[in-house]
Amino acid sequence: MKIDKKLTSRLPKNGNDVEGVKELLALGYPAIAPVLPHLFQWLETGGPVVESAIQPFFAELGAPARDLACKALEASIKPALKYRLLRYVLPTWPRDVLITLPLEQLLQQYDFYGLDVWALKLMIDKRIPGHSELEEWRKFKIRHLKELLEVLDS
Repeated sequence: MKIDKKLTSRLPKNGNDVEGVKELLALGYPAIAPVLPHLFQWLETGGPVVESAIQPFFAELGAPARDLACKALEASIKPALKYRLLRYVLPTWPRDVLITLPLEQLLQQYDFYGLDVWALKLMIDKRIPGHSELEEWRKFKIRHLKELLEVLDS
């Protein structure tokens, strides 16, 4: 698919190109649909001002970014991107979109970002049933984390 040069020329040039990204976002969806994957990549950067401008856009966008979010959550790498999605983007999405995402698979992952905890919180807050009982997962996570913290006290 060929992307319009008018759109690609407005893509951020670097992490501080907030004016360029604001101009692009002002065009709105669906006008910027062809460059959504390029914008989505900026959610992984974790700090530049461009990411802070793009994050609220995706939080409001919802369903049109569903496939991008799904692919990111299923990836075996990119925990920082998953964290930003779970913490700042997905909580504002409609429940009917969230139930189509692979959130439950994150419950068994342990990492620096606490993706399992953020996924569980999102599922509980949005009342997203999974194949497992969410309350049992919550109790297990709390018990497990307390046990780990007790190691530091001994």
